[in-house]
Amino acid sequence: MSWKDCKEWENIGLPLSTTSNEAAKMYDAIVTQYMSGFSDDSVDGIGGAIKKMTDADPNFVMGPIISNGLTLFSMATSTWNNPELKSNIEKMVQSADNDTLTWREKLHIKAIKLFSEGDFTGASDTFEEILLQHPTDALAFRFALDCYFYRGEMAQYRDCAARVMPYWKSGKVSQSMYGYLKSLYAFGLEETNFFDEAEKESLQSLELNSRDGWATHTIAHVMEMQCRYDEGIRYLNDTAHNGQKHFFEGHIYWHLGLYYIEKGDYEAALSLYDEYVGSKVDSGVMLDISDAASFLQRLEYEGVNVGPRWMKVFNFSKTHVDDQALVFNDLHFMMAALGAKQQRIANELFESIRNFVRSSSSDHTVAKTFEEVGIPICESLNAYHCGDFAKVVNTYNPVRYNTRQITGSDAQRDVFNLLLIHSALKSPEMDHKLLARSLLYERDAFKPGSPMTARLLEKATAESPE
Repeated sequence: MSWKDCKEWENIGLPLSTTSNEAAKMYDAIVTQYMSGFSDDSVDGIGGAIKKMTDADPNFVMGPIISNGLTLFSMATSTWNNPELKSNIEKMVQSADNDTLTWREKLHIKAIKLFSEGDFTGASDTFEEILLQHPTDALAFRFALDCYFYRGEMAQYRDCAARVMPYWKSGKVSQSMYGYLKSLYAFGLEETNFFDEAEKESLQSLELNSRDGWATHTIAHVMEMQCRYDEGIRYLNDTAHNGQKHFFEGHIYWHLGLYYIEKGDYEAALSLYDEYVGSKVDSGVMLDISDAASFLQRLEYEGVNVGPRWMKVFNFSKTHVDDQALVFNDLHFMMAALGAKQQRIANELFESIRNFVRSSSSDHTVAKTFEEVGIPICESLNAYHCGDFAKVVNTYNPVRYNTRQITGSDAQRDVFNLLLIHSALKSPEMDHKLLARSLLYERDAFKPGSPMTARLLEKATAESPE
């Protein structure tokens, strides 16, 4: 593949502070892979491209910007418990005094610093400041989307893509990159309930990039939310085995598994878990751990005995007890500890979360979300595993409309909706059984045609008075 050198970057209005053509080309390789979700073997993936860029020009500031940014946005660690990362960011900030840096590069440094300090809003505002002047800056765009996603602000995610789309369509970026923009826009549309529009954009993206993992992933979401499970099974079985090295390679199988669980085909779901979802938990990618945990949790809600499978998930999640990088992650670590019956570790995780909240500023995005939503959900998960279903309802129901803050898609956060529904069904309090029925009517209105909702509604109706 041909990558842009210094002159080409300047020609499209995005000059870089390096004079090394190799560094400029590797920067292009990194940004392209980040946008597309694909790993390019010709440069040894993103990690290889970062090394090649740094070797070509050790003083090129985009090296530490990208390296620190991708580490932070992976949500596998944070400056809270990673002194090396904190030191690296401090060194990056010091480099901002260099007069050779462009205005745009200095703002990238500012945004990464804000994000590292927990100011996700300040970070996204700074990336948006870049995009106002340079709407084709793909790195600023992609980082801005991540900021919005990790704040659970999917309307802003969607609109950020819409604002820059005309500039990308104009020919200043390749048609392939324009396709990746459209697939990211499609995901924002889907998460704000524009399902038909999301599918249309995704299909157009696939016309530009036939193996676009983001577009396939968004279509999987659309089919989930529209209860098109049989169609979804056929679609994902046709696309999941094409050998693509995409970020969503394992996650697509998670979506396929949701279809089987919804249909009540637990044997197929377990088989798929063992072959694909569960086999990915040792990847080190947070999404693979959360996928496995929520998959097993959903099966247990359905009354399926998952056997010893929890222990493998727990063994890989227990090393992240002190992360507090993202509420969504810690909630799934809690699921894994409780599912594996490791109450002591669950308690340690809970105490680590409380300590993080006590030690962080009141405007730290993650700490604030823990305090408002994350801690109540942790308490609810623990209460469920202790059999105190009434406590789950009383603790979680008041905050259930705030769960978007913890990030994750609607499909991912549905595991917490199910926590409340199953707890309300199992609670000894009659008002809670009535609530379960009401919640299922609500679910049926939003996702008409769900076999799981029908099964649960039948149970709720039988146990509730007229």
